[in-house]
Amino acid sequence: MKKLFLSTVVILTLCLTFTSCKEKTTSENAEGEGTLIIESTEDVMEDAQEVVENAQDAIQKTIADAEQALTDAQEAAENAVGDAKAAAEM
Repeated sequence: MKKLFLSTVVILTLCLTFTSCKEKTTSENAEGEGTLIIESTEDVMEDAQEVVENAQDAIQKTIADAEQALTDAQEAAENAVGDAKAAAEM
């Protein structure tokens, strides 16, 4: 009876030891994964900020190009009107 009791205690001790070690490694893994997720989120946020900045630059360039195109079209229209007047007076 004494051997059975001692064997049971030894087996329970081994089970608890392996379970507690397993829980530690699981919690350590979870902590490591949490750190990786935070770092990945920071990287994604930085990339998103860069994309937004690039989009803003592209929009500003498009607006500047559109303004220049309107100015060029206005000058061309004025020149065409002047040429038409000169041709009509001949």
